[in-house]
Amino acid sequence: MLKQAGDTVIDAADRFRGQRRRKKIASQVGFSPITAIDEPVTAAATFIHITVGLEVWPRVHGLVKERLAEVSSDAHAAEAVTYAEWAARQPIEDYKALGMLTEMLRESLTLDERQELATILKEAASYGEDRLQARASREAIALVN
Repeated sequence: MLKQAGDTVIDAADRFRGQRRRKKIASQVGFSPITAIDEPVTAAATFIHITVGLEVWPRVHGLVKERLAEVSSDAHAAEAVTYAEWAARQPIEDYKALGMLTEMLRESLTLDERQELATILKEAASYGEDRLQARASREAIALVN
């Protein structure tokens, strides 16, 4: 009886450790669309897309592409927006993805460029509800500071 109870505890501990390992691996694989981003225009498009969400994005993707084309090329902006659309459809946790993208953009953009991106983000968020605008403002502050 005691052996059976001990085996049950060991099995539960092994299941827990396995679950933690699988969750860690799934998290790393899940963020591969974000970690694969290697340039700021794509990071910016993805950052905006994840922030505004899937509901508002169809109304603002043209605006975002146009504004990003002003700082890069039309083709580069179109490619960045397409990648952002794909990445946002992947099963990733928004708050972690935004944290990674914020860090990436802080490292690769100047303060003026980050402020310009924050303006684009707020402009895109203005097409959504007040709650989205508040979220965009928080993300913009995190990006600039």
